[in-house]
Order: sequence, then structure tokens, then C-alpha cells
Amino acid sequence: MFFGCIGSLFCISEKKKVDETIKHFTENWGAVSLACLVSGEETPKTKVLATELAGMAAIGVTRSQLQQSRTAPLLEAANHFYRIALRGLDHTIVHEPLRAMKLCMLIAFYHVFLHDTVALAYIGE
Repeated sequence: MFFGCIGSLFCISEKKKVDETIKHFTENWGAVSLACLVSGEETPKTKVLATELAGMAAIGVTRSQLQQSRTAPLLEAANHFYRIALRGLDHTIVHEPLRAMKLCMLIAFYHVFLHDTVALAYIGE
């Protein structure tokens, strides 16, 4: 039950705002990857949004693996998005501390998904 509910326990952003962010990126940068946006010469706001989106994508892929492992993207995609989120974390801390807190929570959720035995051992189960 813990793993089934973890995604609904913490609201990162409203779906409408996430959809608007994705639309903004595709309209302005086309097929440029989030990794390029995070590590490139983009504005601080763009880097923060791309970092946050990468963190949400990492959790989304891991959660879809738990629900529909045959049709879900591979976990390598989650690892890729996780590394992008980590790369942009310092920048996000400097420019948008509240969003950095959300990003840290996403990273923590990611670790609970992928290292569930360690997480449960840590809380004493």
C-alpha cells in the first residue's frame, strides 16, 4: 500500500501547470532535451523549470513501472531524468528555494521507489 500511495501523498504541481510548462518547452525549443536546457546557457527560470520537469519525469517513469511494467518506459529513462534533476539541483537551490524543496522531495521519492528495501529498513520495518 505504501508504494501504491506514495505518488499521491505529495503534490508537486497541478497537471495544468505541468502541461503548460511542457507546451512552453516544445513551442520554444522543439526537440531539445531537458539535459541541454539544464546545462546550457538558458535563463535561470528555464533551468529551474527543466530541472523540476526532469524530477517529475523520473518519478512518473518509476511509478508507471510499478503499475504497468510491460507498457511503461524503461527504468533507464527514469535514471536519465534523475541525473538531470540532480544536475540542476544546485542551480534550483540558488534561484528558487521553494522549488528546490519540492525537487529534494522528488529525489527522496525516487530513492524510495528504487531502493525500497533500504528505505523500509531505515524506518524500521
